[in-house]
Amino acid sequence: MFPSFADDAQIEAPVKKSKRRWTEAEREIFFKDLGQKITNKLMPTGRELAAVAGKMKSRTVAQIRSMAHNYISGKMKDCQN
Repeated sequence: MFPSFADDAQIEAPVKKSKRRWTEAEREIFFKDLGQKITNKLMPTGRELAAVAGKMKSRTVAQIRSMAHNYISGKMKDCQN
């Protein structure tokens, strides 16, 4: 009567990634490449973010964009230029 889904592939839950703090080396690359724009409260372009992500293999463009946004909006108090 109804199709059986028992033989279909199992649906896996998405893998949850753990959060971790930015290392000093990652912050150094971030501020070296984007520091002037960030301190002037300008959001970097997608190409600039991708260039920084290419130098940091451990961070995605979305993570770099998020850090830039949080720094510009004043949410990050412990970051220094």
